[in-house]
Amino acid sequence: MKFRINYIIFLFFSIPLTTLHAQFEENGAPGSTLKEDKSILFGYDTFINDQPMQNQRNVVVCSAFNGWLYAGYSYFDQSANMDAAAFLRSKDNGITWSVLLEGTIGLTHSAITRLDILACGHDTINMKVFVGFCIYDTAVISHSVTIGRYDKNMEFEDEILHEPSWYPRDLAIASDDVFPANNSNPFSLGVVYSKETFFGDSIVFCSSDNGGMSFNKRYNIASSTHYFHRVALAYGRSASCPSGRYFAAWEEQESENSVSGHIYTAHSEPNFNSPFTQPALLDSLDESTANNASNPVIACQNNGVDNDSSNLTEIVLFEKHVAAANSFKVAGVYNKKATNSVNFRKFSLSASGDNTSQPDVVFNAYDSTFIVTCVDSTTQQLPYYTHDFNMTDPSSWGGLTSGYNDNPNLVAPHPQVVIDFGMHTGINAWAGAGEGGNGAALFDAPFNYYTGGLEKQDGSDDRLVKIYPNPVVQTATIEFELRKGETVEISVVDIMGQALTMVAYPLYPEGKQQLRVDFSNHPSGIYFVVLHTENNLYTRKIAVK
Repeated sequence: MKFRINYIIFLFFSIPLTTLHAQFEENGAPGSTLKEDKSILFGYDTFINDQPMQNQRNVVVCSAFNGWLYAGYSYFDQSANMDAAAFLRSKDNGITWSVLLEGTIGLTHSAITRLDILACGHDTINMKVFVGFCIYDTAVISHSVTIGRYDKNMEFEDEILHEPSWYPRDLAIASDDVFPANNSNPFSLGVVYSKETFFGDSIVFCSSDNGGMSFNKRYNIASSTHYFHRVALAYGRSASCPSGRYFAAWEEQESENSVSGHIYTAHSEPNFNSPFTQPALLDSLDESTANNASNPVIACQNNGVDNDSSNLTEIVLFEKHVAAANSFKVAGVYNKKATNSVNFRKFSLSASGDNTSQPDVVFNAYDSTFIVTCVDSTTQQLPYYTHDFNMTDPSSWGGLTSGYNDNPNLVAPHPQVVIDFGMHTGINAWAGAGEGGNGAALFDAPFNYYTGGLEKQDGSDDRLVKIYPNPVVQTATIEFELRKGETVEISVVDIMGQALTMVAYPLYPEGKQQLRVDFSNHPSGIYFVVLHTENNLYTRKIAVK
């Protein structure tokens, strides 16, 4: 069977620019690994699509309800002399990836400046994948924003948004798919984008209450004679706010070439598809940050409980420009009454001497924590931080790892962290270093298990290590199979990366083995069981009730 050819990007006069050719899943290039594991929680960096001749940029990743992962990136196609995009899927927790869709955007003078991707739906039949593009046409100096809807195999269904403009600059997509808002059917979809016209810059929000079939609400949420660039969007919900809200953040700069400026936020009120509140200025909370901020990202509590302020928590991170050192430092603000106040408070993410930038943040509804990643330019690492949603001791973030990337060559990685709905934890994607200086789309996650050499990395190792019952109330059985006699070390690690139990066992014979582990003294939550043999490492997640 062959998929039909589809068009995903259109000019403002509706001439198709792009032809993306879908492929059978088995034709996709499998992921490969860079080097041996350096962390008990993170495995090898995995190439999403190992194509050394492609300079892969704008790397994005998302998760479907069943744990399938979708990823995308853009690159310049040398043979066609134009920009192209590729979209892939993984059904084995990011170990291997299959190309579903790949092709050029159709014009030699156009470039992809931003990608975003989001998978929604609660069954594989009706699953939808939404892809957003920012396209820059260098011939006529104009931009366009478009969002396409695809099925689970990345077959094109419809273009649900096309915004031709003199200068749309950036976009972000969000959804209430995990905890749907009241009156969304079956879920809602939101998009925010920045644009320039002859009359000034605007921040525009569009929402869909019908599962992304169409956008039926549109609001201009901010206007300025200055310049709007980077935007961010998140969905928020709690027990006292079941109708949900969309929260946007954006940057405003005095000139088109400014390094930094102001950061604003606003949210829909009183529902997910309502008009937005008056924008709140965030960088003014710190005198040294005022008008020195850029690159905002946002995350909101979006589960079925309230925080300890009987509301929901919003976090906005951004880059603070340190002019004296000509460097950046990630700064943050939070609001624990995000739906009814502008009571933002600042917090620090890292030590004052750190040179950090390119932050990303997401809320994990499964354990009520925020997860942050960024670039530490001093150490050339991508850290992974977590914090509880009540922001207890807000400047004390737990580090699951100081750097999940194996390759320290970081130029413009723009790391992304999103929630894997199958494994209930964060996953990471970024533009790493490939051969010849080209960018390479890379993936890693704390639940990934990668073996040392002889094992096949296709998910078949699930049978080698099993844990049951899961979730566990008191005692769990770890069942594992050895292909030769060897020493085994077993660790129980909490979500902050601390080893609670570590036991080395003597030589085990070849074959199936069983161990009983007592979890009765561990508080309820998510833990990782790490089994380390002489040659291999296996990590399994377990929930303790």
